[in-house]
Amino acid sequence: MKLKGKMLLCLLIAIGLSLTTCVYASSQAKCLEKDEIRGREARMVDINQQLSLSPEQDKQLQAHRNMHEKQKEELNERIRVKKEELKQELQKQTLRMEKINQLHAELKVLLGQREDHRLEGILEVRKILTPEQLKKFLVLIERYHHGPEGKEQNREQSKE
Repeated sequence: MKLKGKMLLCLLIAIGLSLTTCVYASSQAKCLEKDEIRGREARMVDINQQLSLSPEQDKQLQAHRNMHEKQKEELNERIRVKKEELKQELQKQTLRMEKINQLHAELKVLLGQREDHRLEGILEVRKILTPEQLKKFLVLIERYHHGPEGKEQNREQSKE
């Protein structure tokens, strides 16, 4: 009986530690996500200031960004789910090629929709900004996404 009690105690301790670790990891992930959102918002405020936006342009861009981000998140979630479905199907003992091909085709459609959504977002921003603002905006976005050296420089460094 003492052995069963000790085993039960060890099991309860292990479960407790696992739960504590999960809660801590979850809270850390939420903090990192909040920091990322704050960083993105700060970058957008900085970009907006550098572009000398009118109040109307600022309002239009904010509305566009909110709608665009929400739609992008929804689409990315659908892509994530479809990738997971395909992964699960590929890991089965018996491959069902018809199902695999169907899931792959659906994934390609979703990826195409994501690119369409991206292009629509760019075209909408073009409608809001003046040509001069757009030119500056594209330079600033490139710098924020790829650093001051640009995409090619970062690509070269990642190969090394």
